Amino acid sequence: MLSPQLDVKNKKILYELSKNSRIPATRLAKLVGISREVADYRIKNLVSSGIITSFITDIDISKLNCTRYLIYLELHKVNETEETQILKTITSNPYVSWTTSQTGKWNVIFDVIAKDISCVDTIVKDLKTNYSDKISDYKIATQLEYRHYYSKYFGEEPKTTTPIKPHNLDPLDLKLLNLLSKDARINYAKLSQTLNLTANTIKARIRTLKAAGIIKRFTIQVSKPRLGYQPYNLQLTFKDTTPGNAERFLKYIKSHPNVNFYYLPLGHWDLELGLFVKDPNHLRRIILDIRNKYSDIIRIYDCMIFYEELKPNYVPVGAISP
Repeated sequence: MLSPQLDVKNKKILYELSKNSRIPATRLAKLVGISREVADYRIKNLVSSGIITSFITDIDISKLNCTRYLIYLELHKVNETEETQILKTITSNPYVSWTTSQTGKWNVIFDVIAKDISCVDTIVKDLKTNYSDKISDYKIATQLEYRHYYSKYFGEEPKTTTPIKPHNLDPLDLKLLNLLSKDARINYAKLSQTLNLTANTIKARIRTLKAAGIIKRFTIQVSKPRLGYQPYNLQLTFKDTTPGNAERFLKYIKSHPNVNFYYLPLGHWDLELGLFVKDPNHLRRIILDIRNKYSDIIRIYDCMIFYEELKPNYVPVGAISP
């Protein structure tokens, strides 16, 4: 159900925060046409009501020498309490960046960001050891390409910028990234106290990290149900791999107003994308449009509804290490 708190000004606040969640309150207030005190109050209210679930830093994991791995679990004879325990085990892992429960064959999907696949192997082996009678099947896919669109819920997606200056990360950069990944809106006073650096030094480091493309943007994670949307996951395979066909379909989904992310995984299926829709009829119209325009190129492998996103999509502490 759409929250009654989402009036025009709150929608504008959400859009601006999705473009830059570290925007100063005074600047945000001016853009929205309210006072700073009201802006602060509205942000706190959006958080307390569960509309904003986290302030996150979008980090280029390739700059950390990391890869994203997708893990799919099919659970067997699991009651609600047992499922909760399995999900708790997964989300508490320092290399897990995002977790969701869903319908369909795969009951749980989660992402692991790590420097090598041995970390993924350890996670899966531990799950199989601890829940041997509860996991009936699983798959692991390496992410070849990934893109998340954080602003499509509120308006047009901002244009991405091209990195202009390479930068070698040092231990202080990694500590800063770790703090920002958990709370992109953390203030400079707390950063200064934790890192023992001046605010100006921290600002300079953030500018450098952004210029190098290591920090792609500061944004927000939101509750799609609280915005009045239901999230779905589509898995697709390419029927025709003629050069240019994949690019043509990717161009379509990148510009689609209801696609909020896509993966290109290695193995199993060729493409995975997230949709946010108002109701099942809305989903049906989108799927019909895809089939009408691209039935010669793609085949829908599976369609699943996301119940709950249990961990926001941010770079976990295990991936950010000296």
